[in-house]
Amino acid sequence: MQAQGGGIMEIDSDTYDKIIETHNDVKHVRAGIDKMSCQLDDHEKRIRVLEKCSIEDHEERIRVLEERQNRWLGRNAFVGLTVVVVLQLAGIVVQIIR
Repeated sequence: MQAQGGGIMEIDSDTYDKIIETHNDVKHVRAGIDKMSCQLDDHEKRIRVLEKCSIEDHEERIRVLEERQNRWLGRNAFVGLTVVVVLQLAGIVVQIIR
C-alpha cells in the first residue's frame, strides 16, 4: 500500500482483509442505492402518468384491477378446493387399501 507521501506502507493481513471487506461492503451498498434509485425513477414516472389521467381513467383502471383480483381469487379458490378433494380421495383410497 502506498502512503500519502509516496512511500510504501506495509500492512498486516488482518488489516488488508478488513480493507477488502469494507471495500466489498461499500460496493454492495452502492449497488443497493443504484437499485433504489432506479425504483424511485420508475415510481416517479408512474406518478407522472397517473397525474395526467382523468378521473374516468382512474376509475377504469381500478375496475380492471378489481376484475383481475377477483379472477385471481377465484382461481386460487378453485385450486384450493381441488387440492382438498384430491386429499380426500387419497384418504379414501388409503382406507380402501387397508
